[in-house]
Amino acid sequence: FSREEFISLLNIAFGVSFDAYKALPFRDWVSGIERTPSGRAKSVMLGNTKADGGLLAKALGLPSLDFSASFTDDHITFRTYGHGHGVGMSQYGAEWMGRSGASFYDILRHYYTGIRFGFADRIPCGAIG
Repeated sequence: FSREEFISLLNIAFGVSFDAYKALPFRDWVSGIERTPSGRAKSVMLGNTKADGGLLAKALGLPSLDFSASFTDDHITFRTYGHGHGVGMSQYGAEWMGRSGASFYDILRHYYTGIRFGFADRIPCGAIG
């Protein structure tokens, strides 16, 4: 993003003006990313404002909360890793497991450890639906 694009998106998303930072290099006002235990951006310091990482990602149209930023004096570049929020099931991983012969029970148990299916555990896959 150019400086103008980035500041405009921040102003809209956060409802406060970041215009005062226009004259400063990005390195001087975009600082550390605080991460969740899964590595997703929890917050980012924008000047003296602690901004929510999810709101920032949404404002910028980033496909994931797992991102990093690099800077020049006039541009900021975000690199994202994966898609989604990092909670739950990977659609690509689940598809691969299914194509490799795993049952939907196997797939669900892989992504949601410790779950139980109750009576469904005793019904053959072909008998459902």
